[in-house]
Amino acid sequence: MNTQPIPSDPSDFAECGCCYVPNILSEDCRQLLLTMLSLDENNVDSTSHQVNGSYELYNTDCLNIINQVLLDKMKNITQINTLYSTYAFYRKYLRGQNLEKHSDRPECQISVTICLGESDDKEEWPIYLENRQQNIIYKGTTRPGDGVIYKGCELPHWRDGCNKKWTRQIFSHYSPNIALEFDKSNNGSEIMKSYLIKTILEND
Repeated sequence: MNTQPIPSDPSDFAECGCCYVPNILSEDCRQLLLTMLSLDENNVDSTSHQVNGSYELYNTDCLNIINQVLLDKMKNITQINTLYSTYAFYRKYLRGQNLEKHSDRPECQISVTICLGESDDKEEWPIYLENRQQNIIYKGTTRPGDGVIYKGCELPHWRDGCNKKWTRQIFSHYSPNIALEFDKSNNGSEIMKSYLIKTILEND
């Protein structure tokens, strides 16, 4: 397959299934999230279901909020007006850890991966997205504050072994299916909290 850079023009998203978005987070927001999630990280061990040895957080209050705060921006960039927040995820990768090639579950039909911070910027650590219809592998590197929006169910994606001491990433997920809003695999109290956050943001 031909390898090309991830397009940065949102008008290409529908066809390519992905879009590179520089500075999707403001610097203040990035630093706040990085600090809060680094503190939360101290309360988990490095047992991971997908990337063994990494540190993972699923839909904490902080992640739930940023998942919903980004919703309007995701709609504007993708031009999909009927998007619903499902959940968000955080992972701290350590040197040598890789993300196996995979496709996502329906709650992740439209996703964004955002770099919160990295130990150094000496080398790029790209994400790869395979568009089988176009016979293209898209490749892109996110620096702190940058994001890649992609169709996670349609485009298999992966990362090779991390070439840094560490890098911290968040993944915010969305679906056009309202039945999947707020990830129904959650328990009832967590879903209610998500609705409360939505209500607060809508009435702000």
